[in-house]
Amino acid sequence: MGEDKAAAGLPADFRPLHGLRHVYATMLASSGKVDMFTLQKLLTHKSPQMTQRYIHCRDEALRRASDTVDDILSDAMKAEGGEFEQ
Repeated sequence: MGEDKAAAGLPADFRPLHGLRHVYATMLASSGKVDMFTLQKLLTHKSPQMTQRYIHCRDEALRRASDTVDDILSDAMKAEGGEFEQ
């Protein structure tokens, strides 16, 4: 396996399956259904900082967060009798 890595120009410490942990963490975090503490335990990390290193923000999650802010502001403006322009 080491020779294959070298032939492909990959570093000796490259672990292809390890990337799946990052995908797993990112998908669970982006779902909004799993809190950071639970994710930390699932990944068997000792610190939340390590878990945060595994989570890569997805565009979809950013859009949902942005939409949530829009909804909150819009609702607040309606409650005040104003309008919120997007």
